[in-house]
Amino acid sequence: MLRRFSSMRGSRKTIVSRPTPDQSCQMRQRAIPWPHAPTHQLSEVGTYFVTAGTYLKAHHFRTPERLDVLHRGVLSVARQFSWNLEAWAVFSNHYHFVARSPSNSDEATSLSQMLGALHTQTASWANRLDKTPGRKVWHNFWETKLYLSDVLSRPLELCTSESGKASVGARSKQIPVVFGAMV
Repeated sequence: MLRRFSSMRGSRKTIVSRPTPDQSCQMRQRAIPWPHAPTHQLSEVGTYFVTAGTYLKAHHFRTPERLDVLHRGVLSVARQFSWNLEAWAVFSNHYHFVARSPSNSDEATSLSQMLGALHTQTASWANRLDKTPGRKVWHNFWETKLYLSDVLSRPLELCTSESGKASVGARSKQIPVVFGAMV
């Protein structure tokens, strides 16, 4: 049975139904699509804008040395997996890059393996440094396929403008930033 509560707000009466304590434990479990776990659409070769963030937005790469390790990691795994980086921005709790998928493949599925390798290596390194084995460091990644060459200018602008924002003001002294672009 639901308990009913009513209140008067102005001239309108609202009725709110709340479950009894024993009913709240018996809520039905439903399968709900989860928007924070996007399906990765990597069936086509092309240029992708990629963003990945740390779990709970924690600043695991907060010092220049740690940021340098993440930066080198992004560059080296891209090279190992034959992804051609166009632009990138690396921050203490996330990164962005624009890259072209390998030309020797019919699809871009290696992106998942590439980022898996990067996240495994950098998480292990950060956890070893912080003496926190098994801690979750990375959350997820999001990719957007870019279809037109003139669309490329927007992600490049995002990569560099966020870096520009981070270099202005008092906070910039606390959070190191690395960004680059192939010209």
